[in-house]
Amino acid sequence: MTRLNRVFRRPGLYVVYGRPGSFKTAFTLWASSIIRGERLYLGVAKHSLLCGRVEYCKPISNVADLLSALLENLDAPPRVMAVDGVEALLIPLWSANRRAAMQLLLFVVETLLRASRGGCTCLLTMEGGERPHFYSTLRRVDGVVMLRLSAREELVVDVLGRDLEPLSRHRIPLEEMLGVYDERGQG
Repeated sequence: MTRLNRVFRRPGLYVVYGRPGSFKTAFTLWASSIIRGERLYLGVAKHSLLCGRVEYCKPISNVADLLSALLENLDAPPRVMAVDGVEALLIPLWSANRRAAMQLLLFVVETLLRASRGGCTCLLTMEGGERPHFYSTLRRVDGVVMLRLSAREELVVDVLGRDLEPLSRHRIPLEEMLGVYDERGQG
């Protein structure tokens, strides 16, 4: 993980994305378990099922739950905060009013960044056509770093800038990531 510590050394927004099965959730839980400090994982929709197994998980079922969880942490922000499955909140609104969905996403991201001031904020999302979902909105965030994950025999983490320009590539054996995560139990 030391090679990825450099990626997470600065505060800001990290968009973790990839196809289904690319270990986005496992990678984020693993990386946050290695970074020192308080952690908060906000599991939306199916990702809320992890809350029985991950001690620092809070289930999120709607936008009000998400904003409430963020506001609860303003006084003592965690070092790492992750929101997993944000599409479940945005896609229904997207189909009815695309502009409103993008404004809500920017508001959520701004609130996330305020709530985790000085920490790493991870937004986990699916990949759509080699880009993260909601890319046109997420790329507007100052200093955003995109982490594109792909997995076969190993996990490949491509660190990309806001315009998806390559910054670095890291290869992590799946056994190393899953082994460290399993050894630490609850993530």
